[in-house]
Amino acid sequence: QGNQSNLPLKKYNQKEDDSHRWYRLLIVLIGWILKSKDGFLWLISLVSLKVSKVYESMVFTYPFITNGVTSSLVGATGDILAQTVEMKEERNGSTTKEDESYDVRRIIAVGIEGCISGPSLCAIYNIIEGFVPIGSSDQRNDFNPWVAAAFHGFMDSVFLDAIWVGALIVVTGILEGRYRQIRKDFELDYIASVKASWKCSLFFSPLQLISFRYFPLRLRVLATNIQDLVWSGVISYVAHYNRT
Repeated sequence: QGNQSNLPLKKYNQKEDDSHRWYRLLIVLIGWILKSKDGFLWLISLVSLKVSKVYESMVFTYPFITNGVTSSLVGATGDILAQTVEMKEERNGSTTKEDESYDVRRIIAVGIEGCISGPSLCAIYNIIEGFVPIGSSDQRNDFNPWVAAAFHGFMDSVFLDAIWVGALIVVTGILEGRYRQIRKDFELDYIASVKASWKCSLFFSPLQLISFRYFPLRLRVLATNIQDLVWSGVISYVAHYNRT
């Protein structure tokens, strides 16, 4: 009976030892990740791989919704960066921004504009691909892939950017309650915003050319969004510069 009464206790202790062993292993693993450069890179690569798989699955199943959400997040983040620069300039006395708090309504407005431009960009990329296909190395193509990719980049940077700048001024003007000032905003900010857009796109043109050349069609909006993190910040800054 004494041995039998000790069995549950031994099993309990064994389970407790196993749990403690896993805790110690977890602590050692976390310490290795934090202290080791290789461990940190391993964690980043693991997370990136998981996120990329989830994203590719989502963009394949729900291309318009996924591109709308990602473009919205990129636009909102870009506006946060723009407002951060504006507040820094306010502290230096080089701008007329009235306070140093983030304008949440403006961030939401820019994000909503991204919900419109993201799916639209996805549809337009498909249309351009139909007329001037970039294709792949295993497909017959009447166009040189690099020439086709350059054409796609040109259409995106020159013509589509001008449309997105106008859309941003209109959409943010409506959502920010500036219905009567939209025409004035266009007169003051549209040309300057388009010029800033072209300069920003010219800076990223080598990266854009490579992404259009090698990325599959369903991932090109994502490649554009990575560049648009800077583009959105620049355009939001210029478009809101004269707004009070």
